[in-house]
Amino acid sequence: RRGGRRSFNSMLMRSSAVVVVAAVSVQALRPAERAWRCVSRAEVLASLAWSLPASALNPMTETRKRSAATYDEGPAYLTEPTEEFKKAEAARAAFRARQAAYKKKWDEAFGAFVEAKSDDQLVASLADLTKLVTAQRGLPSGLRLTDMITQCRRVKAKVSQLGGWSTSVEIAYMDLVREVKRVENPNLSTEDTGYL
Repeated sequence: RRGGRRSFNSMLMRSSAVVVVAAVSVQALRPAERAWRCVSRAEVLASLAWSLPASALNPMTETRKRSAATYDEGPAYLTEPTEEFKKAEAARAAFRARQAAYKKKWDEAFGAFVEAKSDDQLVASLADLTKLVTAQRGLPSGLRLTDMITQCRRVKAKVSQLGGWSTSVEIAYMDLVREVKRVENPNLSTEDTGYL
């Protein structure tokens, strides 16, 4: 036939390997039509999908042969930690211990802030918190600035209902927030001599 489809012979001339596999698989699938006939592209691709092994279609498969000894060995593991790992583990343990001690001091100072009854006690406890932040170069591990601000605002709402939270307390509170921002996000392009 000379229509829109190419004959099997013309396909054989172009890519003989693909067409032979397609012809064999078409003959295997349709025993009644074993004569040479026109094959569409869809039929060739469908027959190729069933006739080729899966490893030939998968580019991620390994093509080189492995010896039997390779399979018996298995992966190599360390019998004990390296010196670098031991040093890093000791540094992590020391950091966790320092942070636990700092968290305990922070909780005591923040508890004093929450339990303060007068504006003078609030200013003193906020000053203690600011000193802790400056000495430790930030908040305790696990405490975010937004969490601290939320807790302080709860105290402010409670104290404001009782007629407290004067301007001096607000200034001390803003100093604490500013100090946390300064030590946790320093501006390294200028000297660290005070507030930015």
